[in-house]
Amino acid sequence: TIDEALSDLANKQSSFNTPPVSVDATVISRPVTINSSSQQVPIEPTRIM
Repeated sequence: TIDEALSDLANKQSSFNTPPVSVDATVISRPVTINSSSQQVPIEPTRIM
């Protein structure tokens, strides 16, 4: 869902023809949350095993 939201945001921003700086800002702030989630996910299966 995060990827879809990012794609939608990128498409909408492209349609509105917004400056690339805004896109970079969103792209930079998004992966931070994605990385946190990705790190937490592998920890769960490891604990179960």
